[in-house]
Amino acid sequence: SASGQCDMIAICIYDLQHAQNYHIRMTDSYLQMQLVMVSNGKIPTSNTTIGTMADFPLFNEADSENNHTVYKYYFTVRDCFEALRKGEVDSIIVGSYTANYFLALSRYSGFLRTNLQGQYAPISMAVSERYPDKPLLLSVLNKAIGNLSSAEVNRIMVDNTMRDGSGLEAVVNRIPSTVIIMVLLFFIMISILIASLSGALIRKSRLAKK
Repeated sequence: SASGQCDMIAICIYDLQHAQNYHIRMTDSYLQMQLVMVSNGKIPTSNTTIGTMADFPLFNEADSENNHTVYKYYFTVRDCFEALRKGEVDSIIVGSYTANYFLALSRYSGFLRTNLQGQYAPISMAVSERYPDKPLLLSVLNKAIGNLSSAEVNRIMVDNTMRDGSGLEAVVNRIPSTVIIMVLLFFIMISILIASLSGALIRKSRLAKK
C-alpha cells in the first residue's frame, strides 16, 4: 500500500507505529486473533529459536535476552511453516486461523499446535494515504466493522480460512502423490477403453446400415 501498488489492505496487524512508517491509515480493529505456537514436537531446550511474523508487535529483543529465546522474523506465514519444516526454528508463533489452514496440508502434518493463553493480535484494515477519498472510505469501513458482531466475524474467518480435515482439499492433501498418479492413470485408461469401444460400436453400426 505504501508503494502505491494497492489502495487497501484487508488484513493487517493494528499498529499505529507501523501505520505511520508505511503511510497508511488503519480502521478500527475488527478481530482479536488468537496467537498459537506450532512446534515440531521435540522437547524444548533452554535455548529456543522461534519464528514469527515480522509485524507481530508482541515479541522483541528484550524478551529474548531475558529467557534465552532467539526470534527469527519472516514475511509470510508460509515462510514460518517452511522454516519449521526445514528445522531452521524450533517452533513458530502465528495466528490461529492461518495455523489451522496450513496444518491441514500434508506437507506440514505432524506439527503440534498450542494456544498461547491471553496472547492476541488485533487485526484491522488499512487504507493508503494516497487514496483520494480516504476519509469517506475509512468512515464506511468503521461503520461496517461497528455493525459486525464477534460471532459474525468468527464465522466469516472460519468459513474462509479454517480446514476441518473433512473437505475434499484436505482429503486430497493427505493422499500420497503416487496414489493420486495411479488413480489418474487408471481413469485415463478407462476413458481410452470407453472411447475405443464407443468408436468400434459406431463403426459396426454404420457397416450394418450399409
